[in-house]
Amino acid sequence: MLWKFGGTLAEDRDQYLAIARHVAAADGFVDPHTKQATAYRPPLYPLLLAGVLRCGGSTLAIGIVQLCLGVVTVALTVACARRLELNRSACLVAVLFVACDPLLLYQTALVMTETTAAFLAALLLWVSLGRKSTANGFWLGIVLGLACLCRPTFWTFGGLSALIWAYDSLRMFRAETLTRSAREGMIELPRSRFGLVSQAGIVLAGLSLVVVPWTLRNLAALGRPIITTTHGGYTLLLAHNPAYAKAVVEQPWGTVWNGQSHADWLASIEATMAQENPPIDSAHLSPAVELMRDEWMSRKAWKYIRDEPVIAFKTALTLLGRMWSAVPLATDGTARSPTLRLLVGVFYTGLLVAIVLGVLRRPRGDWTAWRPVLVLIVGFTAVHSLYWADMRMRTPLVPAIALLAARGLSRRRAPSIV
Repeated sequence: MLWKFGGTLAEDRDQYLAIARHVAAADGFVDPHTKQATAYRPPLYPLLLAGVLRCGGSTLAIGIVQLCLGVVTVALTVACARRLELNRSACLVAVLFVACDPLLLYQTALVMTETTAAFLAALLLWVSLGRKSTANGFWLGIVLGLACLCRPTFWTFGGLSALIWAYDSLRMFRAETLTRSAREGMIELPRSRFGLVSQAGIVLAGLSLVVVPWTLRNLAALGRPIITTTHGGYTLLLAHNPAYAKAVVEQPWGTVWNGQSHADWLASIEATMAQENPPIDSAHLSPAVELMRDEWMSRKAWKYIRDEPVIAFKTALTLLGRMWSAVPLATDGTARSPTLRLLVGVFYTGLLVAIVLGVLRRPRGDWTAWRPVLVLIVGFTAVHSLYWADMRMRTPLVPAIALLAARGLSRRRAPSIV
């Protein structure tokens, strides 16, 4: 893929490379146009690119780094499969699904976060599936923090996991003995309430160590302790507006939002923001305006959702359909080879069927070990039923869905080889 499409590494669709160049030049994490502080993009990937550039690397070096991350992602998937006690044939299936996944392969040749996010997802699953210990809990917080600084969607993994942990803790407190709780399929828990609090505190300590510097930086540079980005309002409004509903939601399946219609909508939004007092259009962009734009877009999107609940529900179905589609849509306005579309469709159809089999064939009481895998998939899916989605948004889930698909194609459970 790098040999065939390596030239696309010079493209900078989301300005990650432009931000990285400023970081490498010691200008700070700034907007490439205004040269002022920004939090529009999550920081981890631009910092990774800046490290490559600072070491004298070029776009080719970035491609090599992403290639290495892809290889490690495959290796981590094997490690996760072993911790889940999948047999050797299932491990091989999981490896092939990850190594040959069209989305991951294509993203390797793009300067975007997907390759790094998939690596961090595999690493997060591997740590989550490890034996409970102080060190493991601390590293779990570290890895979760890094993942959140790469793709804020990972916060849903942390939030859902925290809710499940709280529920399990409550069940333990109500149980008569820890032995009885263990027989009922509970996770391994400390022997005291202090131990539970300590366990949570260790994870939070690792998470804070990574996330707090970004939060404090935003407080100092933008005047607000932002733990994610200022991009959420745009991605919410992008999926919930009359233009998108008319162009896609109310049209037959497979219809895409063409470039001209999308450009016209963007122009109308900028014109409306220019009429605000003070103006918050892109011509007046500053750190303060960046915050106001994010809030303005978020308010506008939520108002549309409240005013049009039926359309909002249809939009959610459309977004989920786009995210989990087996066949790529021509979202960039370019024609795709019918043969390529067929091959990709066959691959993903087989993968999705295997996932369904993996869910249906799993014994009800045997899901505890698979909890991190399921939580990751459910969390990302929930977010993108509301925020903008296409097939690319599920790229970080590739290791998780490959593991679940491998379980669906596995006929027997092997002894533990952890």
